Amino acid sequence: MKKISVIIPVYNVQNYLKRCIESVLQQTYNNIELILIDDGSTDSSLGICNYYKERYDNIMVLHQANKGEVAAVKLGLQHASGEYIGFIDSDDFIEPQMYAELLDLLLVRDVDFVHSEFYGSPKRTFDSEVVDIAQGRAAFINRFVLGLSTRITSSRCTNLYKSNLIKTTFCRMPDEQQWCEDLLSLLLCSLEANRVALTSAQYYHFVLRDNSYSHFARIELIKDTVSLYEHASCFLQTAGLYAETEICLKLYYLDTLRDCYSKLLVAAGCEPLPRYSFKKLNLENKKVILYGAGVIGRNFCSTTVSHETCSLVAWVDKNYSQINLPYYCVKSPLTIGSLKYDLILIAVASEQTALSIKKELEDLYGCPADRIVWVEPHDVVIDMIPEAACRGGDNSIV
Repeated sequence: MKKISVIIPVYNVQNYLKRCIESVLQQTYNNIELILIDDGSTDSSLGICNYYKERYDNIMVLHQANKGEVAAVKLGLQHASGEYIGFIDSDDFIEPQMYAELLDLLLVRDVDFVHSEFYGSPKRTFDSEVVDIAQGRAAFINRFVLGLSTRITSSRCTNLYKSNLIKTTFCRMPDEQQWCEDLLSLLLCSLEANRVALTSAQYYHFVLRDNSYSHFARIELIKDTVSLYEHASCFLQTAGLYAETEICLKLYYLDTLRDCYSKLLVAAGCEPLPRYSFKKLNLENKKVILYGAGVIGRNFCSTTVSHETCSLVAWVDKNYSQINLPYYCVKSPLTIGSLKYDLILIAVASEQTALSIKKELEDLYGCPADRIVWVEPHDVVIDMIPEAACRGGDNSIV
């Protein structure tokens, strides 16, 4: 039975770590080696790691002074003995069948790594389950790694890799890169892999914490973003693909800088830079319930609702228990029945997802169909650039 090594970098996550570890122990696939790397935690995280190590033979605990996530992952990779490798962030958790199904897909399709989706992310359909990257490497990178509206999530945590691929690529990662390091890792894998499987299956639960690194506003984010662009440019130039990917890389860089500046503005008590525009939307004098607390929902709340002469009655999301925002309490859709409102505004990207939510609101919560509204969000950067560049180049790859 093939062994899977699961690597979890750990830093000050005492309130989340047990659930994360338990989700690995509850996997339906039995031959899993779990490697916990404590990155100099100052809370009880290391103690929790040692507690599980003493009780399970398949758990290894490593410790280092605080050097950052990239260095922690590298240490874990040095000790991983599995033929296949997966990753989990220590505040997140996974579905029980995740690694059994990803490994089956990887083996059946004979690919170098398999990509899946976050739980609760908009459903998408891939033109083909398997992509032969070697036959169109630049096109794959433009569309699935850098494309503003077509890219897959860059997180390594939703993927399963052949050991030799991730070990030989991740060693090239700069230790100091802490923001968007997953993008660099995905790029490096895309430069070396020959075949990849893409599945819309959702196994990974991403827990949004207001104080987690990826959501923490600090000026160093700008430096990290510049470093991201410099390293990505270097990797692409070394591979001889920079000329074919330059436009998409620069658009990705611009989009990421916008995200960084928005975080800094919000931390300073200012309005964020708008990420989406919502055409044909009139909320004047309306009592609004906002459904959806993802990126689009947060943009709606901060840039649209706050500027309209409307009243935000409630903000709801079916994954409300996993959402912890410092500026608003997101509630369960079950609260809708007790509220007075003019309309429910669905804040998601996909019309298909919006229609599914609308049906749930009607069937489960008794919401009138004529009071449920969805408007397609338009990315403000995409609206400014040529359509071909937005698509991420040649779509004929899949």
